Amino acid sequence: MIPFKRFRSNFIRTVRSQDFGAERYSDPSAQSPASRELKKTKADKLFTQTFVRSLHLLFCEHARQVDEQPNLSMLRSTNVPKLVKLRNAQNSIKAVKARIRQVQKNTAGVVAPEVWESAMGALSKAESELRETRQFLSAMLHPAQRKAPAQKVRWEHALKSHKYDLPTLGAKAPDKWLYETLNRSLMERLQRSKITDITRYRIMTALFQAFGLPPIKPTTFEEYFREKATKQKARTSDTQRPVKKS
Repeated sequence: MIPFKRFRSNFIRTVRSQDFGAERYSDPSAQSPASRELKKTKADKLFTQTFVRSLHLLFCEHARQVDEQPNLSMLRSTNVPKLVKLRNAQNSIKAVKARIRQVQKNTAGVVAPEVWESAMGALSKAESELRETRQFLSAMLHPAQRKAPAQKVRWEHALKSHKYDLPTLGAKAPDKWLYETLNRSLMERLQRSKITDITRYRIMTALFQAFGLPPIKPTTFEEYFREKATKQKARTSDTQRPVKKS
């Protein structure tokens, strides 16, 4: 993980260069449009040490979430077989209790009711312990992993067995989180400067490069947020669409 000082140095040097965001093969001696825009709006002055540190922390958090994903897979592979056994055991106890109720009915007046009550009590106690153990193991999983044989939990562990906080588990989930959080932070910081979207995306590209991550083109960010906005608009339209009366 790249130290903050190097990250800041790399980033500031890039955004303050006169060819910042310039297209490949352009004249390196000419000032780029993005550089002119930052200087004209004085947006380049907004990248204080405190703000850049907050951006560095976002990248560190992204790296941590990426590192946690394999731990989630390992946790699932460990707990799910146990949950299957617990679920099967619960189903077996239910079947035995149903059988005992039938036997109790058939032996009414022959065997004292206390015999069956004792047996049912022991089974109910075992059933309760199985249910609590299953709750405990289910709560250890990430919420997105709580599908059968896991179950809904009544409480979350105070001490989680993982440190993955994103709601989805897809391989691209940490990247999408970083795109959106980084873009939101920059928009809030630069809103008074009214810089163009494409220049903001160029800043994001510079941040990725400063942290030592594979470079991402500004147009990639542009396409990502355009597609996200389109999907959001479609969802909003679906929810607002009037229901046809039959």
